[in-house]
Formats: sequence, C-alpha cells, structure tokens
Amino acid sequence: MSGSATPARSELNLSLGNARTLADRVLTFVAIALAVFALFPLFSVLYMLIVRGGHLLSPSLFSELTPGAGMEGGGIGNALLGTLIVVLLASAISLPLGIVAAIYLAEYAGESRLGTLVRFAGKVLTGLPRSSRVFSLTPSSSSRQAPSAPGQAASPCRS
Repeated sequence: MSGSATPARSELNLSLGNARTLADRVLTFVAIALAVFALFPLFSVLYMLIVRGGHLLSPSLFSELTPGAGMEGGGIGNALLGTLIVVLLASAISLPLGIVAAIYLAEYAGESRLGTLVRFAGKVLTGLPRSSRVFSLTPSSSSRQAPSAPGQAASPCRS
C-alpha cells in the first residue's frame, strides 16, 4: 500500500480559535469547577470533624466497649470486633465458593447451559451498582395488589 499513502498530520491544532478546542477547554474548566464545588462540603465536614473531635481520638476509643445509656466514656471496640467477625465469616464462605466456581467455569463448563447462565449472571451483577442489587432484594410496592370489591378478582396495582 505504498502507492496510496495518506499524508500524516504532524501537528495538532490546539488554537482557541477552533470551536472544538474552545468548547473542550470550557467544558473541562466547568467539570473541574463543579467537582471542586461538590467536594467542598466533604472537606468542610472532614475539617470540622478533625478540629472538634480530634482530641477525642485515642487508643481507648478503639479498644473499650460501648457504654450503656446515660454513661460517659467508652469506645467502639465491640463494633470493630463485630465488623471483623462478619468480614471473616463472609470471606470464609465466599472466597472458596468463588474460586471453585471460577475453576469450574474455566476448566469444565465450556459452553454448557450452566456455564452460560453463570457467566451471564456474573456479567449482569458486575454491571449493576450495589444499591440496585439491594433494592432488587427488598419488597417492591409494585408487587402489592389493590384491594378488590366483592365479587371482583384482585388486580396488580399500576401506579
């Protein structure tokens, strides 16, 4: 294809006189400004947390138990221990199961129905945000049925 060589563009046109370059620069500035604006409340809360509560951080906060109602002092030791136990139990169940499933899919499933179904479910779950998975597991108001009059069959709500 040496006879039909197209001329290569050796230089990019980054002049602000070009409408596309100008729009790119303006929108980049707007995106950065909005990101800084959105992060301002986060950093202000973090600053106030450190200023007003920094002196309360100590090793005893993380090791002592939570006090009873109306008592002063205490810590978050039991909450940290409970979190650690839940994470360890979930890992002990899910890691071996996930590894075995991955080995099965890679080595034995091939294009079987089960392999295709498991791969499809994995791709779907990978593409969904966590909050939508939680909401899909909770009862939905659309699954409730409207009250029916005597002698009529109940019909699903359509609102």
